[in-house]
Amino acid sequence: MEEELASQADQPVRPFFTNPAMEQSHNERYRVLLLEFITMNNLSFKLVDQPETKALFTFLSPNTKQISRTTLMNDLKAQYQVAEEGTRQTLQEHINTGGRISLTTDAWSGNNKMDYIAVTGHYITKDFETHSLLLDILEITEPVHSGAYLCKKLVEVTDRLGITCAIMSVTRDNAKPNDSMLDDFEAVVQEQFDLLEDREQAYFCCKFNRKDGDVRCCAHIYNIAVQAG
Repeated sequence: MEEELASQADQPVRPFFTNPAMEQSHNERYRVLLLEFITMNNLSFKLVDQPETKALFTFLSPNTKQISRTTLMNDLKAQYQVAEEGTRQTLQEHINTGGRISLTTDAWSGNNKMDYIAVTGHYITKDFETHSLLLDILEITEPVHSGAYLCKKLVEVTDRLGITCAIMSVTRDNAKPNDSMLDDFEAVVQEQFDLLEDREQAYFCCKFNRKDGDVRCCAHIYNIAVQAG
């Protein structure tokens, strides 16, 4: 009996938001829908703490438990972690079957005067199905976007997902820092490759290198050419 209870205690608790809607309680479903309403409409989390908002929700459903912005932000973080773990497992399954991954990166400045870089992953399964997915959007906090800093942010994503040595190519625009970013990324891949066992090195022999894996974005080149013309 004790062994059975211990086994149950070791099993991770399934987050309520991963259950089907019919299995969620009224308050749990309200939390899921409220978070979707805030994020899908790009609203501020402060909205749910406003007295007017609370008064409206209480009028519509007096028995519904009010949710604070802190709770909603924690729910969003938990959903992100669950989704990222699912992405990590999917990528690992692809890699374990001999698959490789291509990346695309792009940086831009938002309306809030903050800079970001997005990293997307692209691969073809053994059944010849193509997949593209957003791996992460990172805030660029350093004012100088050097190649070393951009490489550091890129490796944060690939290391966290466990795909650094499985990267085959990186598509990017023609900004000068991206040249040194990929030089540094090649060095990071080589460093991690050297730490692998001989059998693993044979498995990851088609690792990233700047000569074969540096892909410049054609759309960016065409845009520059058209503007120059």
